[in-house]
Amino acid sequence: MDHPQWEYEVTAGGRVRYLVDEPRRTVHLVHASTRHPKDTEG
Repeated sequence: MDHPQWEYEVTAGGRVRYLVDEPRRTVHLVHASTRHPKDTEG
């Protein structure tokens, strides 16, 4: 899949990362964590 990924802060540090497949009208959960993912820091 080659779709842009989005990130949503659900708690003070927790994040959910997801992507939207519009043609299929589907949301794919990519990552869920209680901490901020290291790969987005910087």
